[in-house]
Amino acid sequence: ALSIIVLSPDGRVLSVDTNARYAMHRWITPQTLSSGAFSFAAGGQAAAYSAGGARCALEPDPQPPRTLRGGGVAWSSANGSAGVSEARAVQSAPAMHFAAPPSLRFVLSAGHWDNAICAVSAENGRLLQRVVAHKDAVTSLAMSSDGSVAVSGSADTTVMLWDTLHAARDADKDALPLASTPRAVLRGHKDAVVALAVDADLDLVASGGADGCCILHALHSGQYLRALHPDTGLSAGPAALVAIAGGVVPCVVVYTANDLSVRSYTINGRALARGDARERLHALAVAPEGDVCVVGGDRGVVCVRRTHDLVTTRTLKPPQASAGVITALHVSREEAVLAGTAGGALCALALGVRASKQARGGGEDGTAPSAAHRAVAATGLPGQDLLRDLL
Repeated sequence: ALSIIVLSPDGRVLSVDTNARYAMHRWITPQTLSSGAFSFAAGGQAAAYSAGGARCALEPDPQPPRTLRGGGVAWSSANGSAGVSEARAVQSAPAMHFAAPPSLRFVLSAGHWDNAICAVSAENGRLLQRVVAHKDAVTSLAMSSDGSVAVSGSADTTVMLWDTLHAARDADKDALPLASTPRAVLRGHKDAVVALAVDADLDLVASGGADGCCILHALHSGQYLRALHPDTGLSAGPAALVAIAGGVVPCVVVYTANDLSVRSYTINGRALARGDARERLHALAVAPEGDVCVVGGDRGVVCVRRTHDLVTTRTLKPPQASAGVITALHVSREEAVLAGTAGGALCALALGVRASKQARGGGEDGTAPSAAHRAVAATGLPGQDLLRDLL
């Protein structure tokens, strides 16, 4: 199952699966992407092409998948019982976690027996660094969009901020990727931290706990800001997926696993919307402009939702060659959705300009945005105090 997909500014596409195997594809002429889809099967071999006459935007890695050294013990379906469904297999896989900066100079892995975070070269898979700071298993990883900060969450209930030595990457390829000690330790959770998101522009770290609570901290200072609790008297389950959307109305999107619900909050903690996922989700990603997010899970389709009200504006179905449980998602600047499946396939889908314009304009039918939405848009990206007054 693919675990992460990262697209670099120079057009490289990194995919890492739960066996700690990685491949480096290439993103070519993405501006020609149109409605339709094309995919690559596990191993990076071209499996299907159907993009409405558009030129292929993904070039598969000519090399077979390589293993990240120090990336953990590989898991395969042989570890499970014969006949176990793909969705069950995804849930039973060991908790290996990965993250990578946009430069793709290294890949971070976590979930190791000694609670370590490993940094591995994305060029040759060589182990570059191994750091241990958490007192229990590292259960989640995230990286800021500029690659300057890595964030780790653990079963010890803490979140740690790590400065990356990204400034030295061009001058010295052998420079250690991470500072030897975390810059800050963030507290507030009562249970394991199972999901993370970070946004340097909004100076925000969001962490989802196994108890369903999502906590916000300031990225720069590490200051505790607030906790977002599910609006239900029943157990919502772990906050398994978290994303920060820096759109016209900045918000935090949280998926809770027991009640299969997606919730949206302002960064000041006000609940904006709640949506029923109608399936178990495994992937959540936000479009670069922040107005829409995409989710995928057991049904094998990608649902496009507006971040501020969680209305589904479109459903994208991967081609038959790459059908399966969606386990990883990434949205490019060209409105292409890169989706990875439990079977190891990688496909690209057109998000659609119309979907984003609908989100920016208000309703699906082109109705005008709300007064609060227009007020925020008129002031540009608001600070927290201004946003609280408006919403």
